[in-house]
Amino acid sequence: MTKSLPLAVIGAVLGAALLGGGTAAAAPAKEDVCHQTGNESYVKISVSAKAVPAHLDHGDVLAGTPGVVDQDCNAVTRVTSSTLSFGPNGWGGWSCPAGMTAVGGGTTLVSTTAQGVAEPGATIGGSTYPVFPHYTFSPGETGYVVQNDNDSESGEIFVDCV
Repeated sequence: MTKSLPLAVIGAVLGAALLGGGTAAAAPAKEDVCHQTGNESYVKISVSAKAVPAHLDHGDVLAGTPGVVDQDCNAVTRVTSSTLSFGPNGWGGWSCPAGMTAVGGGTTLVSTTAQGVAEPGATIGGSTYPVFPHYTFSPGETGYVVQNDNDSESGEIFVDCV
């Protein structure tokens, strides 16, 4: 004669299994790290969050580190403008070298009204690529544009290129 478990017990066990209950531990969190290869390039690896500090200590960087690597661990070249003078609400831009693509950028201005990567499809400060006030990008050219706020100041623009 076989004993059977009460239906309520079977339901509780199945419910816990389906909802992830029980004693099984959750998978550890992973982070993307760009591992330095030794030849000025990086390889993307996914490591336990607990291992990240050790990787950073020996020269690896997190994926997407501004000015260093993009999200795919491609090394970034940062190109910086000369010091530019901006009038109130004035615009400025800086381009990547030929054959490179903008993936980020910024400015040393204290405050801006608008700024962003100038690339196909981008609308920044109400202007749409390739035409921004005072600059029109040529086909295939990308960079970073900035609109100053309502003051006059000087500063640099930098663009991160891959």
